[in-house]
Amino acid sequence: VSSTNANGCESARVEIVVTVTLPATHLNFDGASDRITGTNPNLPQGNSPRTIEAWVRNSSGNDMTIFNYGNINAATNQIYTLHLYNGVYIIGYFNDINTGYNINDGNWHHVAVSHDGTNSRIYVDGVLINTTSITYNTNGYDFQIGASNRNGSYLYNLSGSLDEIRVWNVARTAEQIAGSMNCELASPESGLVAYYNFNQGNDAGNNSTVTTLTAMTGPSGTLTNFALAGATSNWLAGSPVTTGSFVPAVATVTTPVVRNQGDTAPTL
Repeated sequence: VSSTNANGCESARVEIVVTVTLPATHLNFDGASDRITGTNPNLPQGNSPRTIEAWVRNSSGNDMTIFNYGNINAATNQIYTLHLYNGVYIIGYFNDINTGYNINDGNWHHVAVSHDGTNSRIYVDGVLINTTSITYNTNGYDFQIGASNRNGSYLYNLSGSLDEIRVWNVARTAEQIAGSMNCELASPESGLVAYYNFNQGNDAGNNSTVTTLTAMTGPSGTLTNFALAGATSNWLAGSPVTTGSFVPAVATVTTPVVRNQGDTAPTL
Protein backbone atom coordinates (compact mmCIF):
# COMPACT_ATOMS: atom_id res chain seq x y z
CA VAL A 1 0.00 0.00 0.00
CA SER A 2 1.43 3.40 -0.92
CA SER A 3 0.40 6.99 -1.55
CA THR A 4 1.87 10.15 -3.09
CA ASN A 5 2.01 13.71 -1.82
CA ALA A 6 1.33 16.97 -3.74
CA ASN A 7 4.88 16.88 -5.17
CA GLY A 8 4.43 13.40 -6.54
CA CYS A 9 6.69 11.80 -3.97
CA GLU A 10 5.71 8.28 -3.05
CA SER A 11 5.40 7.32 0.58
CA ALA A 12 6.91 4.20 2.09
CA ARG A 13 5.13 1.00 1.17
CA VAL A 14 3.42 -0.97 3.92
CA GLU A 15 2.68 -4.66 3.49
CA ILE A 16 -0.76 -5.90 4.37
CA VAL A 17 -1.14 -9.65 4.90
CA VAL A 18 -4.63 -10.89 4.08
CA THR A 19 -5.62 -14.33 5.34
CA VAL A 20 -8.71 -15.81 3.73
CA THR A 21 -10.47 -18.39 5.90
CA LEU A 22 -13.30 -20.53 4.63
CA PRO A 23 -16.36 -20.98 6.82
CA ALA A 24 -16.63 -24.52 8.18
CA THR A 25 -19.41 -26.82 7.00
CA HIS A 26 -18.98 -30.00 9.07
CA LEU A 27 -17.29 -31.41 12.17
CA ASN A 28 -14.43 -33.92 12.38
CA PHE A 29 -14.16 -36.43 15.26
CA ASP A 30 -10.79 -37.89 16.29
CA GLY A 31 -11.96 -41.38 17.28
CA ALA A 32 -10.49 -41.05 20.78
CA SER A 33 -12.77 -39.02 23.03
CA ASP A 34 -14.62 -36.40 20.95
CA ARG A 35 -18.36 -36.32 21.55
CA ILE A 36 -21.44 -34.11 21.52
CA THR A 37 -24.11 -34.52 24.18
CA GLY A 38 -27.51 -33.04 24.98
CA THR A 39 -31.10 -33.74 25.94
CA ASN A 40 -34.11 -33.50 23.65
CA PRO A 41 -37.59 -34.17 25.15
CA ASN A 42 -39.07 -34.60 21.66
CA LEU A 43 -37.01 -37.60 20.59
CA PRO A 44 -39.32 -40.48 19.53
CA GLN A 45 -39.97 -43.01 22.29
CA GLY A 46 -41.17 -46.59 22.54
CA ASN A 47 -41.84 -48.09 19.12
CA SER A 48 -43.19 -44.85 17.66
CA PRO A 49 -42.37 -43.80 14.07
CA ARG A 50 -39.08 -42.00 13.47
CA THR A 51 -36.46 -41.18 10.88
CA ILE A 52 -32.80 -40.38 11.49
CA GLU A 53 -30.51 -39.07 8.76
CA ALA A 54 -26.86 -38.03 8.58
CA TRP A 55 -23.97 -37.48 6.20
CA VAL A 56 -20.87 -39.39 7.36
CA ARG A 57 -17.32 -39.85 6.11
CA ASN A 58 -14.84 -42.28 7.63
CA SER A 59 -12.01 -44.47 6.37
CA SER A 60 -10.80 -46.39 9.42
CA GLY A 61 -11.84 -47.51 12.85
CA ASN A 62 -14.16 -50.10 14.33
CA ASP A 63 -17.38 -49.94 16.35
CA MET A 64 -18.27 -46.26 16.03
CA THR A 65 -21.39 -44.24 16.81
CA ILE A 66 -23.01 -41.68 14.53
CA PHE A 67 -26.10 -40.78 16.59
CA ASN A 68 -27.34 -42.46 19.77
CA TYR A 69 -30.12 -41.83 22.28
CA GLY A 70 -32.04 -43.57 25.07
CA ASN A 71 -31.15 -45.46 28.23
CA ILE A 72 -28.86 -48.47 28.35
CA ASN A 73 -30.94 -51.60 29.01
CA ALA A 74 -30.12 -54.85 27.24
CA ALA A 75 -33.32 -56.60 28.29
CA THR A 76 -35.76 -54.13 26.76
CA ASN A 77 -33.80 -52.64 23.83
CA GLN A 78 -34.13 -49.04 25.00
CA ILE A 79 -31.19 -47.66 23.03
CA TYR A 80 -31.68 -46.42 19.49
CA THR A 81 -28.54 -45.77 17.49
CA LEU A 82 -26.93 -45.28 14.10
CA HIS A 83 -23.66 -47.17 14.27
CA LEU A 84 -20.69 -48.33 12.19
CA TYR A 85 -19.04 -51.70 12.82
CA ASN A 86 -15.96 -52.40 10.70
CA GLY A 87 -17.40 -49.82 8.33
CA VAL A 88 -20.76 -51.61 8.09
CA TYR A 89 -23.86 -49.55 8.74
CA ILE A 90 -25.79 -50.81 11.82
CA ILE A 91 -29.17 -49.82 13.27
CA GLY A 92 -30.43 -50.42 16.81
CA TYR A 93 -28.65 -51.76 19.88
CA PHE A 94 -28.74 -55.27 21.37
CA ASN A 95 -31.27 -56.02 18.63
CA ASP A 96 -29.20 -54.87 15.70
CA ILE A 97 -30.02 -54.72 12.04
CA ASN A 98 -26.78 -55.47 10.23
CA THR A 99 -27.10 -53.97 6.76
CA GLY A 100 -23.98 -55.64 5.40
CA TYR A 101 -23.32 -52.39 3.54
CA ASN A 102 -19.76 -51.10 3.99
CA ILE A 103 -19.24 -47.32 3.86
CA ASN A 104 -15.74 -47.38 5.33
CA ASP A 105 -14.17 -45.98 2.14
CA GLY A 106 -13.23 -42.39 2.99
CA ASN A 107 -16.07 -40.93 0.93
CA TRP A 108 -19.12 -39.02 2.09
CA HIS A 109 -22.29 -41.14 2.36
CA HIS A 110 -25.82 -40.23 3.34
CA VAL A 111 -27.31 -42.75 5.77
CA ALA A 112 -30.92 -42.89 6.94
CA VAL A 113 -33.29 -45.20 8.78
CA SER A 114 -37.07 -44.79 8.66
CA HIS A 115 -39.10 -46.80 11.21
CA ASP A 116 -42.90 -46.92 10.86
CA GLY A 117 -43.63 -48.96 14.01
CA THR A 118 -43.41 -52.27 12.17
CA ASN A 119 -40.56 -52.09 9.67
CA SER A 120 -37.26 -50.26 9.61
CA ARG A 121 -36.18 -49.22 6.12
CA ILE A 122 -32.52 -48.41 5.74
CA TYR A 123 -31.02 -46.19 3.05
CA VAL A 124 -27.53 -45.35 1.82
CA ASP A 125 -27.15 -42.39 -0.53
CA GLY A 126 -30.92 -42.28 -1.00
CA VAL A 127 -31.21 -45.94 -2.06
CA LEU A 128 -33.14 -48.51 -0.01
CA ILE A 129 -30.76 -51.32 0.98
CA ASN A 130 -32.65 -53.17 3.74
CA THR A 131 -36.15 -53.63 5.16
CA THR A 132 -36.48 -55.45 8.49
CA SER A 133 -39.48 -56.06 10.73
CA ILE A 134 -38.48 -55.01 14.24
CA THR A 135 -39.93 -53.60 17.47
CA TYR A 136 -38.16 -51.06 19.68
CA ASN A 137 -38.76 -49.93 23.24
CA THR A 138 -36.75 -46.72 23.15
CA ASN A 139 -36.76 -44.91 26.49
CA GLY A 140 -34.81 -41.76 27.31
CA TYR A 141 -34.10 -38.32 25.91
CA ASP A 142 -30.32 -37.96 26.34
CA PHE A 143 -28.49 -38.05 23.02
CA GLN A 144 -24.90 -38.41 21.92
CA ILE A 145 -23.25 -37.67 18.56
CA GLY A 146 -19.98 -39.37 17.73
CA ALA A 147 -20.02 -41.56 20.86
CA SER A 148 -22.39 -43.62 23.03
CA ASN A 149 -23.08 -43.26 26.74
CA ARG A 150 -22.87 -46.68 28.37
CA ASN A 151 -23.65 -46.25 32.06
CA GLY A 152 -21.65 -43.05 32.30
CA SER A 153 -18.75 -44.17 30.11
CA TYR A 154 -18.51 -42.76 26.60
CA LEU A 155 -17.56 -45.50 24.15
CA TYR A 156 -17.60 -46.27 20.42
CA ASN A 157 -16.02 -42.95 19.46
CA LEU A 158 -16.28 -41.97 15.81
CA SER A 159 -13.18 -41.47 13.69
CA GLY A 160 -14.50 -39.38 10.82
CA SER A 161 -16.73 -36.44 9.95
CA LEU A 162 -20.44 -35.69 10.27
CA ASP A 163 -22.84 -33.24 8.67
CA GLU A 164 -26.59 -32.63 8.36
CA ILE A 165 -28.00 -34.73 11.21
CA ARG A 166 -31.82 -34.79 11.21
CA VAL A 167 -34.28 -36.54 13.51
CA TRP A 168 -37.99 -36.79 12.68
CA ASN A 169 -40.97 -38.18 14.60
CA VAL A 170 -42.46 -39.57 11.38
CA ALA A 171 -41.42 -42.35 9.03
CA ARG A 172 -40.06 -40.49 6.02
CA THR A 173 -40.66 -42.01 2.60
CA ALA A 174 -37.97 -42.99 0.12
CA GLU A 175 -38.95 -40.01 -2.04
CA GLN A 176 -38.69 -37.60 0.88
CA ILE A 177 -35.28 -38.89 1.94
CA ALA A 178 -33.79 -38.85 -1.56
CA GLY A 179 -35.43 -35.52 -2.38
CA SER A 180 -33.88 -33.57 0.49
CA MET A 181 -30.59 -35.27 1.35
CA ASN A 182 -28.48 -33.03 -0.93
CA CYS A 183 -29.91 -29.76 0.39
CA GLU A 184 -30.23 -28.00 3.71
CA LEU A 185 -33.63 -27.72 5.36
CA ALA A 186 -35.49 -24.45 5.81
CA SER A 187 -36.74 -25.47 9.26
CA PRO A 188 -39.17 -25.64 10.91
CA GLU A 189 -40.63 -28.57 9.00
CA SER A 190 -43.48 -30.84 10.01
CA GLY A 191 -42.23 -33.77 12.09
CA LEU A 192 -38.66 -32.44 12.43
CA VAL A 193 -37.59 -32.62 16.10
CA ALA A 194 -33.82 -32.11 15.75
CA TYR A 195 -31.69 -30.62 13.00
CA TYR A 196 -27.97 -29.76 12.95
CA ASN A 197 -26.38 -28.34 9.80
CA PHE A 198 -22.88 -27.92 11.33
CA ASN A 199 -22.27 -24.55 9.62
CA GLN A 200 -20.11 -23.13 12.40
CA GLY A 201 -16.57 -21.92 12.95
CA ASN A 202 -13.79 -21.55 10.40
CA ASP A 203 -12.15 -24.27 8.34
CA ALA A 204 -9.31 -25.85 10.37
CA GLY A 205 -8.88 -22.56 12.25
CA ASN A 206 -8.81 -21.60 15.90
CA ASN A 207 -12.35 -22.46 16.92
CA SER A 208 -11.74 -22.73 20.65
CA THR A 209 -14.85 -20.69 21.42
CA VAL A 210 -17.20 -22.73 19.20
CA THR A 211 -18.07 -25.39 21.77
CA THR A 212 -21.81 -25.67 21.10
CA LEU A 213 -23.43 -27.48 18.19
CA THR A 214 -26.20 -25.03 17.36
CA ALA A 215 -29.53 -26.66 16.55
CA MET A 216 -31.62 -25.31 13.71
CA THR A 217 -34.48 -27.29 15.30
CA GLY A 218 -34.52 -28.70 18.83
CA PRO A 219 -31.96 -28.34 21.64
CA SER A 220 -28.31 -27.62 20.90
CA GLY A 221 -25.49 -29.99 21.88
CA THR A 222 -22.28 -29.54 23.87
CA LEU A 223 -18.88 -30.38 22.38
CA THR A 224 -16.47 -32.23 24.67
CA ASN A 225 -12.74 -32.98 24.20
CA PHE A 226 -12.43 -31.50 20.69
CA ALA A 227 -9.07 -29.89 19.85
CA LEU A 228 -10.85 -27.15 17.86
CA ALA A 229 -7.66 -26.29 15.99
CA GLY A 230 -6.07 -27.91 12.96
CA ALA A 231 -7.37 -30.43 10.44
CA THR A 232 -8.72 -33.04 12.88
CA SER A 233 -11.08 -32.84 15.85
CA ASN A 234 -12.27 -29.50 14.54
CA TRP A 235 -14.74 -27.64 12.35
CA LEU A 236 -13.82 -28.14 8.67
CA ALA A 237 -15.00 -27.17 5.18
CA GLY A 238 -15.77 -29.46 2.26
CA SER A 239 -19.18 -31.05 2.86
CA PRO A 240 -21.31 -32.70 0.18
CA VAL A 241 -24.22 -30.35 0.96
CA THR A 242 -23.75 -26.79 -0.26
CA THR A 243 -24.43 -24.19 2.41
CA GLY A 244 -27.47 -22.11 1.50
CA SER A 245 -28.93 -24.71 -0.90
CA PHE A 246 -32.38 -25.24 0.55
CA VAL A 247 -35.09 -27.71 -0.32
CA PRO A 248 -37.66 -25.65 -2.28
CA ALA A 249 -40.97 -25.06 -0.58
CA VAL A 250 -44.00 -26.89 -1.90
CA ALA A 251 -45.95 -24.65 -4.26
CA THR A 252 -49.42 -23.72 -3.02
CA VAL A 253 -52.47 -21.94 -4.38
CA THR A 254 -54.31 -19.84 -1.83
CA THR A 255 -57.18 -18.78 -4.13
CA PRO A 256 -59.02 -21.10 -6.53
CA VAL A 257 -58.12 -20.42 -10.16
CA VAL A 258 -60.75 -21.24 -12.79
CA ARG A 259 -60.06 -21.30 -16.53
CA ASN A 260 -62.69 -22.10 -19.18
CA GLN A 261 -62.16 -23.35 -22.71
CA GLY A 262 -61.16 -20.49 -24.98
CA ASP A 263 -59.91 -18.28 -22.15
CA THR A 264 -56.58 -16.51 -22.47
CA ALA A 265 -54.75 -17.44 -19.27
CA PRO A 266 -52.68 -14.64 -17.70
CA THR A 267 -49.38 -15.36 -15.94
CA LEU A 268 -50.07 -17.43 -12.84
